[in-house]
Amino acid sequence: MGEHGLLLDQRHRRTPGGQVGGSACSGDPSADDDHLGSHPLILRLPHGAGRRSGRGGVAGSSGDTEAVDRRPALSLSRRQKVLIILGAMLCAGVFFGALAGAWLAAGESGGSRAPVVLTGDPDCDPDVIGEDDGPILSVYDVRDGILGPLCFGVESGAVVDAWDALAQLVPIEQRRLIGTFAGFDAPEDPPDVVAFAGPIDDAAEEFTVAVEIDESEADPDELQLTVMHEFAHIFSQTPDQLELGVLAPDCDTFHNGYGCFTADSYLWTFARRFWAAEDLDAVPGPDGFRQDVADRRCLENPDIPGAYAASHPEEDFAESFAAFVFSIDLPAAVHPRLDFFHEFAELAVVRDNARAAGLTGLENNFDVCG
Repeated sequence: MGEHGLLLDQRHRRTPGGQVGGSACSGDPSADDDHLGSHPLILRLPHGAGRRSGRGGVAGSSGDTEAVDRRPALSLSRRQKVLIILGAMLCAGVFFGALAGAWLAAGESGGSRAPVVLTGDPDCDPDVIGEDDGPILSVYDVRDGILGPLCFGVESGAVVDAWDALAQLVPIEQRRLIGTFAGFDAPEDPPDVVAFAGPIDDAAEEFTVAVEIDESEADPDELQLTVMHEFAHIFSQTPDQLELGVLAPDCDTFHNGYGCFTADSYLWTFARRFWAAEDLDAVPGPDGFRQDVADRRCLENPDIPGAYAASHPEEDFAESFAAFVFSIDLPAAVHPRLDFFHEFAELAVVRDNARAAGLTGLENNFDVCG
């Protein structure tokens, strides 16, 4: 959860790259891991390594012809010279091989290198986005509905693909609600959370979406559904939809633990139509999810699109919207929920775009209630 304390949704490591150890060729204990910097890819020369002077001698020697060294000259045989050269080449190979291996390992781990803050934008700070579900590896700035440059971490093709999946279908006016788009690395395999969304400002006028990077790469169809699920949480919790700061006793519609939905909001219209009053009253607070209650509600209500949707009216809304957009083949009892979104032209256009792109009937993991 980010510093604003409001998490809209969670849709249900690598260890840092190892440092390159000291070279066995140096013979110097100062070249071991304890003498390398905290960055795994920085190598330091062993203490005492010679530095060349501008005139070709070892730095510190005068290079003056009058300064005659009276010690006997060291004579090396041809064989000894060859062995020294071969040894130096071997050491250089070990050194550069270890360096290359470290870079490759960092790349294969999806960004195990220490993330780098590229801008001073506080919206790109992982503490603002939230790292409860795993470390944030990549954050991209979004301006006026367009994905901008990386503003934190390392480049991620999976995060860019996830954005493209959203931008292909959602009109730019609605994409302007998103301020950052991020990728995280869940510690579990498979991950418990594959995506989440939340506000990045106190007024909930701008939001972030974060996707689990490995899961996004593994299942493109599920990625499409998940990103659209998260988008449903965003457009249903803007300031004109959800009044933050209103206490539950003062709410005449539905209170989600953070605020009160307005009388004409998408969510309240949906919940009033498809959820019984007693079920709404029984919905737990934001930290009170119970799978057994969701399973029971799913068993008793064949018109709900799955046990996850049965856990909360907001999850029902988001799952139904994702199924609507991609024309998921669900039982007839669920169709009224999907048809609900036809009533709003600004939402129906997303489905029109999906159909035009040939994104219908995606492979999915929706289960059947009843």
